[in-house]
Amino acid sequence: MSVNKARKIGFFSALAILIGSVIGIGIFLKNGSVFAANNQNGYGILISWIIAAVVSVCTAFSFAEVSSTEHSKAGLAGWAGKLIGKRTGYFIKVNMPFFYFSILMVTIFIFTGEALFSLFDPNQKIPFYWVVIASIFIFIGLVALNTFAFHASKQMQMVITIVKFIPIILVIILGFAFFNQVQGGNRFEVMETPNNETQPIGPINPAGILSSSPAILFAFDSFLGVGNLSKEMKKPQMVSKVIVVGMIFCSIIYILITVVQILVGKGIVSDVFAAIFSDNETAKTTFNYIVKISMFIAVFGVANSITMTSIRSFDYVIHERIIYKADVLYAMSGKREMIPGAILFTLSCIPWFAINLILAIVFKHDAFTDGISNFPTLFFFAVYGIVILFGIINRRTKKVKVEKVKGFMPIAIIACVGILIIFGYQFFYDFMYNAFSNPNGTLSWGVFYGPSTADKVKNWQGSIVFFSFIILFIGMPFINYLLVKKDKERQAIKLKKEIKKLCLNQ
Repeated sequence: MSVNKARKIGFFSALAILIGSVIGIGIFLKNGSVFAANNQNGYGILISWIIAAVVSVCTAFSFAEVSSTEHSKAGLAGWAGKLIGKRTGYFIKVNMPFFYFSILMVTIFIFTGEALFSLFDPNQKIPFYWVVIASIFIFIGLVALNTFAFHASKQMQMVITIVKFIPIILVIILGFAFFNQVQGGNRFEVMETPNNETQPIGPINPAGILSSSPAILFAFDSFLGVGNLSKEMKKPQMVSKVIVVGMIFCSIIYILITVVQILVGKGIVSDVFAAIFSDNETAKTTFNYIVKISMFIAVFGVANSITMTSIRSFDYVIHERIIYKADVLYAMSGKREMIPGAILFTLSCIPWFAINLILAIVFKHDAFTDGISNFPTLFFFAVYGIVILFGIINRRTKKVKVEKVKGFMPIAIIACVGILIIFGYQFFYDFMYNAFSNPNGTLSWGVFYGPSTADKVKNWQGSIVFFSFIILFIGMPFINYLLVKKDKERQAIKLKKEIKKLCLNQ
């Protein structure tokens, strides 16, 4: 076996990267907002997770066939380009790195900073903007690691994937074993009132289930990032199997943990042990630190894993000369081809770090960061749905040759319908109807540095943020296209002048 072949990623390494990308932030940090959106109703919470899991797994399964259209570094953009057309492929090629990875990675690094600060500042006395500043240094470190020592990063990811399952296994085992010791905690039976008392749970709220969907989809997202590593794999055709196996595994783990959290009545994983061992201060403190350390490692692992795929996504658009001034960065490639991608990745993240830092200074909480983190996932699930829809159409038209997967049609339809309902609800109800009918209603955004009741993000504020991101999502590829076109025209004029000058000199 050649050295290059030996250093490539195998099935289990790719599976570890996928699990490392998916399991971590969502289940550790996002369930608090899911509990709040469902008004602590255990059945509503569980249904929310089951629906999101079904949609996510069906989406992943559908890409087992969709991804067979092309095995390339382009990943989703390449598949969409084959099934839908070059313009759609271009739209994704631009938005995947500059919208999806840039925004998502900045929020993930901020969550990593929050997980780190929770170890020595559990009461959030340190201002939130210091968390954002610390996250910038973590970002710089991981970008450097994945640029200059990818093999070491890959090995570290394998270790992190194993370590992160320590609290997950502990939560599942101890949660099911001792949940009866928590008085008034079972959210299948009771719910909390504003006075910290308990009362029988109310009816399931469909609005709460759909409102919490983006936060849960965030927990499942990043699975297609493995598609950007296909060139690094020994067998690129194994990408689809890695995605399906990994997503089913993640879904089972997520639902088990959520059931435990419902039984104990705690939306944050680290609070589960505090509730179970409320009468044993030593055990409560010990398990609390174990979970928080493991939680930081898990979130750090997600940041590292997605950094791997982000740099390669940016490197791809440079080599394809898709973006404005790509030639300048392409000329820097040399022997270390990932350096231009790392530079562009860093440059694209700077504005989002700046925006989050300003929001942290002004509002002093992480609610906007939490809300913003849901949008890349929500928008790209809509893209997934469109690509899958054309995969369904392709079964009729046979426009593109694919490796047919048994069960694709019914499962792909479930994925498309589920995505349509979730995105449609967010677009038309949560951020349009609610913004006008109940502008001062509040959203359940916020993680460690969540806002007080008085400072919660209002519906009208969330609507402005949402539609601003819609405009950015749609407009960014067009702006880049116009800039590239203008630059090419300028270069053509310059070349003509040089040729004319050369002819005159002769």
